[in-house]
Amino acid sequence: MVKKFSSKLGELTSSAQQLGSVAELVGADKV
Repeated sequence: MVKKFSSKLGELTSSAQQLGSVAELVGADKV
């Protein structure tokens, strides 16, 4: 169960990082 949670958390983290990169590219980091 903990393993499952950890991998889920990892997925969320990488997704957030990708979104952050895209936001910076588009200049949406001001929002």
